[in-house]
Amino acid sequence: MKNKNKEYWEKRQLSREELSFNKGTEAYKEYVKILSESKKGIENKIAQLYAKYQQEVTKLGVDKIQANKLLRGTEYKEWRYNIGKYVEEIEKLKKSNPVEFRKMSVELETLAYRSRISRLDSLKAGVDYELIQAGDKIKGKVTDTLADVYEDTYTSFVEDLNFKKGVISSSTIKMALEQEWSGANYSSRIWSNIDNLAKAIKNEVIVGLNKGINYRTMSQNISKKFDTSYKNAERLVRTETAHIQNQATLMGYKDSGVVKYEFLAVLDSRTSHTCASLNGEVFKTENAMEGENYPPMHPRCRSTTVPYEYSDVFSDEPEKEDFENNENEGIINNNGTVFVEGGRYRNIGNINATEYKDEPLELLRRYEQKIVKKSKENALVIAKNGDIYILKGDENSIPSHKMTKINFEDAFYTHNHPKNSGHEWGFSNDDFSSFTNLKLKYLAAIDEKYIHELSKDMFEMKNILTEQEKLLDKMTYERWIVLNQYEKAEEKGLRYRRNEINKR
Repeated sequence: MKNKNKEYWEKRQLSREELSFNKGTEAYKEYVKILSESKKGIENKIAQLYAKYQQEVTKLGVDKIQANKLLRGTEYKEWRYNIGKYVEEIEKLKKSNPVEFRKMSVELETLAYRSRISRLDSLKAGVDYELIQAGDKIKGKVTDTLADVYEDTYTSFVEDLNFKKGVISSSTIKMALEQEWSGANYSSRIWSNIDNLAKAIKNEVIVGLNKGINYRTMSQNISKKFDTSYKNAERLVRTETAHIQNQATLMGYKDSGVVKYEFLAVLDSRTSHTCASLNGEVFKTENAMEGENYPPMHPRCRSTTVPYEYSDVFSDEPEKEDFENNENEGIINNNGTVFVEGGRYRNIGNINATEYKDEPLELLRRYEQKIVKKSKENALVIAKNGDIYILKGDENSIPSHKMTKINFEDAFYTHNHPKNSGHEWGFSNDDFSSFTNLKLKYLAAIDEKYIHELSKDMFEMKNILTEQEKLLDKMTYERWIVLNQYEKAEEKGLRYRRNEINKR
């Protein structure tokens, strides 16, 4: 990542923004298409009402009394059948939709329990049902689009950092989508827009029927309500897409050790004063606040961010160097890697410049996730002065004693024990010797099941084996290894403990 300059990141971030924008455009087109289909359905219902009662319109005009005329006979039976379908569909949708949906469905459910239904009631119910169906389809389309934007943005960003994290989980994406920001989430806003459209149309119908306006005028007025909703839809999709893209980027920052970011505004005639004033400003990742120092800052915001400062702890390094090639010994390559016999190491920064400055053990835990399944030994060392080093060895050991430029005294040290290395269940004899000889403050070793820890006084040591378990006939090989760890620690005046990885 250090080799990638600001110009590179600007191009990559703007490229991701363009891709997200295009996906948002497709979602908006689908949004409009779905609403347009519901518009046809609503106009058809209004046309049927006008046609059915054309004689009354001609003679009297459709006034309030006529619009509220009760349904009878075949009309009523048809109504009961339709409302039954409406309620059945609503019950299915309730489980997967927010409060805004439930508010919208109340009127339909109330009408279902009434025995006396007017023409106007029937029309209003039809409007609600058309838009509820549209809302559910729209939510599905927007959900798929936002999930796609989040996954693509995150994956692309961490790959640019050479940080191998694998596929992001669906539960993480779902959580990001459901998170409220500015008081709501995308689903709530979709249903709020649909509800507002339904209310506007029903109000237009009521006013129009009471005034006795003709069908053509009624249709024109309904079209205007839909035009307003289309504009709201465009703003919603653009803003939600920008939100989810920037949240995926922020997750990428946190997962890959980017500790500071630079605000990047698109500077043109449409740039807001807020975004222009933040352009080029640098903020800590841990202090990122959407709408304050992190985009989107407002509806239709086009601003983004680029990495500014980072901890390189999680970057993958090439494994292709031949450690047995003594010609490399003592060589320092262009990224600061120092080669020694049997291994190599390099300084990657200082913990005081990262979000882990007060939590060195948390940094060790994060690095352990990366190395737990490595086939060769890898280590992370945090020196007393805060300098962070990555160490590499072979399948069985790391030649720390040959890495003379590192001051190990009072340092934090963690490393992995590769599978089938012969010491998966605890510290090796060399580990105990290294703790003493290097004068470490803390030492950890991780295998695929346990994390083992050693220190002088950082925690209490409690023997997990009972006296009964120490009996020869109760002893298994693993228990013998564990007992041996405690005995070695006690012998050297140290404290030992182990925990299962998934219980840490």
